Amino acid sequence: MNHPPHLQVRFECDVKTDQRTVEKILSDFAEVARHQHGVIEYQSFIDKQSGKVILNEIYDDAASFVKHVNDPAIQATMPNLMKNLTIRNIEACGPVNPEARKIIEGLGSARFAEPWTGFNNIQRK
Repeated sequence: MNHPPHLQVRFECDVKTDQRTVEKILSDFAEVARHQHGVIEYQSFIDKQSGKVILNEIYDDAASFVKHVNDPAIQATMPNLMKNLTIRNIEACGPVNPEARKIIEGLGSARFAEPWTGFNNIQRK
């Protein structure tokens, strides 16, 4: 690898309320993330039968993740999100700094994986 890998954080969640409410909240989160430097991908997926939601987030690095989480708009919306979703599992793949690790562990059961092999074709800005 000719550059450090990105940080990918994947959340597996259960919807506690109705799916439309959660969809609106996640759309609001995505709109904030869209304009943040260092956020490469921010997508949510739903299994409508089970009500499980997967949030897939990719950042330039751990510092970009920390900056995203600490954004005032994200902080203001987080309580509403947590009222409507239960985080079941978190996977963080890529280099994680101590601050990012603390945030991720504070959100729920987390597994961390360090870069090993491979490549990506994502172009850095």
